[in-house]
Amino acid sequence: MKKIILLLAAAATICSCNPYKNDPVAQAIEKTTLANYPDQPHRFRFQKLEKIDSTVFRTEVDRRIGTFETKIRKNKELYNKYVRTGYTVNADIKKQTLMNDSVILLKLHALKEEMGSKLDEVAYYDYKFTAFGKVGDIPFDLIDYYATVTPDNECLTISEDINAVHRATGKVLPGYMEIVKTIAVEGEETEE
Repeated sequence: MKKIILLLAAAATICSCNPYKNDPVAQAIEKTTLANYPDQPHRFRFQKLEKIDSTVFRTEVDRRIGTFETKIRKNKELYNKYVRTGYTVNADIKKQTLMNDSVILLKLHALKEEMGSKLDEVAYYDYKFTAFGKVGDIPFDLIDYYATVTPDNECLTISEDINAVHRATGKVLPGYMEIVKTIAVEGEETEE
């Protein structure tokens, strides 16, 4: 009987250990997950955390360039359609969008040139994880979620959809957010 109790106690101790407690990647994901609840008591426990891929800066820059090339192509089609059908207000809006996206595209190409050898460095890693937690009295399960985390342990995105996890990773590129925000503000000012 004592052996069974000792065995159960040992099993409980092993199960209660959190192997990810001091893992900086796990801490970054937890911090991002709980960012909207800073004053709430919480519990967070990873059941699984595995690195599944990495992305270099070159891939991320090319992804952003491809996104803006696609936007420009589609907006040109819409612009031409609006001009043909006489929807001048819509055509003017698309023309401004085309101009803004073209400037962003040029700046992305310049950024790619400026980055030089840094293009081949890792920009972020993709992780797949399962975690359980509680914020206040509300429990939550994050089963088979994905996260992107930089080499210096900044969590960029979290999503349950592997196809959506890279939508906001452009912010890892130096100056990318400023380029996009500046052009958007300039575009807003010219439309007024």
